[in-house]
Order: sequence, then C-alpha cells, then structure tokens
Amino acid sequence: MKYIEKIKLFNFKRFITFEYDAREKRNIFIGDNEAGKSTILQAIDIVLCGSRSRVENLGLESLFNKETVISFLAGDKNLSDLPVLKIEIYLSDYGEIVLEGMNNSDERICHGLKLVCEPMDEYGEEIQAALVHEEALFPYEYYNIHFSTFSGQPYTQNRRFLNHILIDSSLIGTEYATRQYTKSLYEANTNLVERHRNNHAYRHSKSTFTATSLEPLNTALDKAKFDIKNDSKSNLEQDLMITQAGIPVSQMGKGKQCFIKTEFALQQREGAHPIDLILIEEPENHLSHLNMKRLINQIEEATQTQIMIATHSSSVCSRLDLHNASLISPADNYSSVLG
Repeated sequence: MKYIEKIKLFNFKRFITFEYDAREKRNIFIGDNEAGKSTILQAIDIVLCGSRSRVENLGLESLFNKETVISFLAGDKNLSDLPVLKIEIYLSDYGEIVLEGMNNSDERICHGLKLVCEPMDEYGEEIQAALVHEEALFPYEYYNIHFSTFSGQPYTQNRRFLNHILIDSSLIGTEYATRQYTKSLYEANTNLVERHRNNHAYRHSKSTFTATSLEPLNTALDKAKFDIKNDSKSNLEQDLMITQAGIPVSQMGKGKQCFIKTEFALQQREGAHPIDLILIEEPENHLSHLNMKRLINQIEEATQTQIMIATHSSSVCSRLDLHNASLISPADNYSSVLG
C-alpha cells in the first residue's frame, strides 16, 4: 500500500520547523484558525503535484516563513546565511526504486519526495550586491525551485508517485477550484498514455465536427469561417466535468459538492489503482449534520486510502477516534497527539 509515513517542513509558511509521523489510515489535524492545519495539507499537495509553475504562481513570498525572512534581513545579511525552504514527504516502501536514497534531512536510506527552494549559486554576486543596501529586500527572484526524490532524481508534474486529491471546502463553488479538482481526479484515475490517447481522440472529434457539421455553414461564407477552439486552453482536461444524475457538481450546493467529491474520490474503479491519499480541508463547512455523518461513515469504511483531515470540529475527531487526531499549534515544532 502507498502512503505517507512522515512529513517535515522547514521555513514553510507558519512553521520554521515541523515534523509529523503519519498514520497509515486516518490522520486528523485540529486547531484554531491560522494554527497551520491547512499549511500541512498544502505542503503535501505541492510536493506530490511536483509543479514548478504552481509554486511560482503561489509566489515564494507567500510560502516562506515570515519570521525567518525578517530575522535574516535584520541580521548581517550574509549570502551563506540565506534561509532555505524545504518540504520532505517520507513514503512507504512500495518497490519504486527511484524514490529510495539519502537525499533527506534524516540522512538515512528511505523512500520519499522533497521540494527545496534555495538561492542559485550562479547568482551569488547579484544576490550579494542586492543585500548590501540598508533597506535590502529578500532576494526571492534568485531562488531555485527544485523537486527531487530521495534518490536525488528530479521529477515533474508528469510523474505521480502517489495518487492523491485535495478537497478544500473553502474553495468549493469557484469555477477554478472545481476545474482543478476534476483535473486532479482525472489524472489520478488515468496514466500518461491514457491521457495522451484521450486528448488526441478529443482533438480528432473536434476536427471531425468542423469538417462535417460546420462545413455547410462555412461553404456559404466567403473568407472568414467558423471553427472550433483546439488549443491548450480548450482541451479535454479543461472541458471535463463531474456529474451526478446528469447534474454538474458545480451547480450543486457547497455542502453537496463536498460530499459528492469525497464520495467520488473514495470509490474504486475496477482495474485501476484507487486514490492513495485524500486531503480534506474543513469538511464541516457547508455540510448538514446528516451529510456530515454520512461523510464520516464513508471515511471510516475506507480501507485502501490514507486520509488526512484539517478541521475545527471536535465531533469529527471524536467520531473518527481521538487516537487519530493531532493538535496543531504554530508555536510547536511537533504536533501534539490527542487521545
């Protein structure tokens, strides 16, 4: 079974350092607002996605620990003291040899993935020149974003070592969030060869529609003709949607969306590997008591999926067993286990 064994954060958002030993099945992070529960889920999602462009879009300014940055700028501002942002995800050994190595802060042979954001050596002179000013700004522009396995091999978003999905109830209802969820779930249920084949077939069907259905209309026109969008912004993954009883999930209420999305992620497709990990952000938001109970029942019955939940709800913790819960505080380097 594929699952996360441990998470380590360094200078990531609210945590200067943080370490959490994960349970194989259910993990619940509970704490006040701004305690860092969502930060843990986001860190996992970023590393498992392996998307450099996503990190760039989020911006290193929003990901670096503010206390660390302020401390550096208040000091001597030496090039050698520039802080490094790092996320390490330790994984179970399921035979993927490229994951095995000592490229981790534990300095031991194990399986895992990591993100490191550190200054680029080739820009040392430029960075030093920028830091000599009394009102110097932190040199985010000169930082490199690098995803690698514990064996030291780089990887990108085209290689998924763990099928996972993030369900964020705070974003449910937005078109972007729905599209990203659908895309993530589609990628989790298909391999790269299947996606290439489907994209080619989809583009071919568009060309066929243009050549047949639009042909009578275009024949009657002069120079300007009608055509179908067939670029990267109008592809299969952009046009896919999830429906239930013929109704698009995006048109349902937020509570219903959260329930259906979790239900869909938990279901097993015959002949395909199930989702290995589901990250759920505050499932109690927008859910009625009845749907919350149904959702928890489904989570309890999940046997092949590791689940991590960030919540304010004590009822979620008690129902899913306090032994699975950890109290998160930004002042702590480690999570406090309840139960």
